[in-house]
Amino acid sequence: MDIGLVDRRDGIDAADKISWRFRIRGVFFAANRDPHTRGRAFAANLIGYLENPLMVQSLRTALNTTKGQT
Repeated sequence: MDIGLVDRRDGIDAADKISWRFRIRGVFFAANRDPHTRGRAFAANLIGYLENPLMVQSLRTALNTTKGQT
């Protein structure tokens, strides 16, 4: 989920609603590195938080750490 969606709400808000309603957790992708945004993202029950530039290995690591978790 990209944090910087073009709408009134951002990706953190959208992911929080998806997680609450469907019990689906996501990986955030963001260019934003400020502590406030990171704190909001981590509070949204995420799997991982990846920053630009996206590295494939970072995505693999984030996804692999959740195997076997519910």
